[in-house]
Amino acid sequence: MNDDLPTPEGLGRIERGVQRRIDRRRQVARQIAGASVAVLLAVGGVALVRPFLVFSSGGSASSAGGGYEAGSSAGRTSTVLCHEGATTRTVEAHGTLPAAAIAACTSVARRTASSARPGDLPATPSPSATPVLCESSKGTLHVYLDDAATCATHDLLPFPG
Repeated sequence: MNDDLPTPEGLGRIERGVQRRIDRRRQVARQIAGASVAVLLAVGGVALVRPFLVFSSGGSASSAGGGYEAGSSAGRTSTVLCHEGATTRTVEAHGTLPAAAIAACTSVARRTASSARPGDLPATPSPSATPVLCESSKGTLHVYLDDAATCATHDLLPFPG
């Protein structure tokens, strides 16, 4: 009569095997959850502490200089807002300020002018205009390619150097 049915001992082995698999999966899920929590805590801690480290490692920033020093750190990358007429572009300047910022803005203006369609007005600054590097009170750098009087006009400070 019990030809294909398992014996009570066989049923017990099957039950213990299923229970072990369930326990193993539960244990793996706990380990994964624990590791995930540890990673989230580490990332959150870094995200909370990083602004304080960046602020404290920069030293004291003067209100006129915004923490930049002319001629310092040739490998520095700075974000610069380039103003040319009514157009404003954000570029990255690599190198020593102020020369790197002015060069980056001039380069973008030349590329824009060379990609203009025939018949468009030239986008390059006039030869008589001298690019000017200004700085906001928050430390944002602005390069004006076509007007030397813009630092005072826009309530900005001339960049030292």
